[in-house]
Amino acid sequence: MAWLGWWLKAKFPHANFAITNFILNIEDLSLLTLPKRSVKLVLWMPPPSDTWKINVDGSSLGKPGPAGIGGAVRNSTGEE
Repeated sequence: MAWLGWWLKAKFPHANFAITNFILNIEDLSLLTLPKRSVKLVLWMPPPSDTWKINVDGSSLGKPGPAGIGGAVRNSTGEE
């Protein structure tokens, strides 16, 4: 960590920061805990025979913002 601080100071000599403050700030970051990410595998399951399944999904970028929606209709063999 100290090496990184010295490297930054050499690379950016006009930057206004103290090496000790830089190291202390990095140590503070290590105390933060990030939420654990979980991965969930989702598979399409066919409906019972002689029936159809409708799957839809949507998303938006912001509130308000551009949005989109899509979907699929399939029978028990996966045909659309």
